[in-house]
Amino acid sequence: MRKKNVVLTVFSVLLVVVNQFLIEYFLYNKKEDSNLINLAGRQRMISQKIALEFYALQQNNEKDVLAIEELVNNWEIGHHQLIKFNTGISKLLLSKGEIQFLSDDFPQLNNEIEFIKRQLIDYKAGRKVDLENIGKNQEAFLGEMGKVINIYTAHVDRKLWIVIFLVILSNMIILLVGGYMLLSLKEALEEHKNKELELEKANLTLKEKNKELEQFNHIASHDLKEPLRGISNFIQIIDEDHGNSLNSEVKSYLQNIEKASKRMEGLITSLLVYSRIGRNRELLICDLNIIVKRILGDLEDLNIQENISIKVDELPVIAGYSLELKRLFQSLISNAIKFRKNDEKLKIEIRCQELESYYEFSVIDNGIGIEKRNFDKVFYIFQKLHNNKEYEGYGIGLTNCKKIVELHGGKIWIESVLGQGSIFKFTLKK
Repeated sequence: MRKKNVVLTVFSVLLVVVNQFLIEYFLYNKKEDSNLINLAGRQRMISQKIALEFYALQQNNEKDVLAIEELVNNWEIGHHQLIKFNTGISKLLLSKGEIQFLSDDFPQLNNEIEFIKRQLIDYKAGRKVDLENIGKNQEAFLGEMGKVINIYTAHVDRKLWIVIFLVILSNMIILLVGGYMLLSLKEALEEHKNKELELEKANLTLKEKNKELEQFNHIASHDLKEPLRGISNFIQIIDEDHGNSLNSEVKSYLQNIEKASKRMEGLITSLLVYSRIGRNRELLICDLNIIVKRILGDLEDLNIQENISIKVDELPVIAGYSLELKRLFQSLISNAIKFRKNDEKLKIEIRCQELESYYEFSVIDNGIGIEKRNFDKVFYIFQKLHNNKEYEGYGIGLTNCKKIVELHGGKIWIESVLGQGSIFKFTLKK
């Protein structure tokens, strides 16, 4: 719909431009047409004046013939100008008879001009001029020029009517397009209003689902964990009361059951943490330098930084969710520590590059690395690349990272070579 309206708008603008062009074209040509009709009228006037001058010469032999010569010269020039115009005039707006007159008959008027020139030569040679035929000659010329003026006037009128028709037509099209666009706008507003109503309904539904989810969280954090705690308690009671009488195989079973129940409890807790990310969020101005410094301070308190080198660039201050951002950096640093090489000092670098609308962060390590085919898999919930004997965990840390980054309008990805280390890159909006 939007694309269609843009096309119609452009089309309307073009019609307005065409309107303006037609009006300016007519005004420009009107001036030329007026000059042309005036020239034809001047030819009539000159022909009459020439006849009068010859009559005056007959009455006064001493009258200077230079005035007549100048009139005849201007008369001939004007006639050639009209012939030149007639060859270029648009034939579309002329009838067949008019075309024939302008192209065939009009040039023959040159004979009348030549007749006058001969009479002028005879007079200068002292011979008597033929006043009677001069009068008839000029009268014939006047009649033919009258036809020419009528043709020129009709031609101008037809152009005017065509311009008026095209202007009216284009204005009607503009009105129709405008009306259609108004109707489209009305429909779009109604559609927008309906979408707003649907969005309100969806928000109400979402609030109800959130309430249901909170109830689920309550059940998961209390009711689902209660049987697991009961299993652990029963195993402890059995061990205390009957531990001496149980053989090693039964004790192994009980230990496996206890480990499985604790792992299930850990998975439930991890799932709860994932579901709570961004729930009670509050947008704050966050200094990422302070957030990372506190994480590194926690590592020092736990004596984890032994044989580890961590280098951090100057980080920006952004608008974000403080607790979630701390969890993001904490998870990525912890991930690098967990998947380190046993025979090599761990090196971690946290870099930041400023882009046009984002900050791009890189958490670089020289750990065990990740195969390319697993780049996407590591971000799926509960997806682990290693078993618990090699590396403990629930496979949700990087899933949390992905959710936090997307919560801040960014994206996260991996660049890694197996055995050489990994680079976790993510963007956060400025």
